[in-house]
Amino acid sequence: MKLHGKTLDTPNEEIIVIPRGNGADIIFKAGAVLDYSRFEKLYPEPEAPKMKKAGTEGWVEDREDGEYLGAIMERNACEFNWTIYKSLQSTPGLEFDLITEDDPATWNLIDREFKESGFTLVEIGRITRGVLQANCLDERRVKEARESFMLSQESQPSA
Repeated sequence: MKLHGKTLDTPNEEIIVIPRGNGADIIFKAGAVLDYSRFEKLYPEPEAPKMKKAGTEGWVEDREDGEYLGAIMERNACEFNWTIYKSLQSTPGLEFDLITEDDPATWNLIDREFKESGFTLVEIGRITRGVLQANCLDERRVKEARESFMLSQESQPSA
């Protein structure tokens, strides 16, 4: 795909800086995660249980089943943590001690990994926000981009 003759082939990236007064600042690079097929393969979406429902023939999915909803919530949390892990892999030299890419049971250890590495809750929040910004646009950024575009349109001479 091209826009104004320029090929659009560079995923979004955010630089996350964690200042350290007692040493070198910590710099993370968060890249947009473009492919979730590995996640889907390793952690498929749970299936809703089947039930008989009055007035219908055959079995229907019970998408309000408590265990099913709990499994969906657990999978969503894993997907969020996997996204953080995958996004931060854009950081050269970064290695995780507790998380293994092919083991979904480890993905929810990301907060523990950060805490054991000496990050505060505020710093973990900064890292998470950077990952979110790399992977989706927040409304503030959309507004800034829109305003910048509108200003550029005003400064162009009319034909």
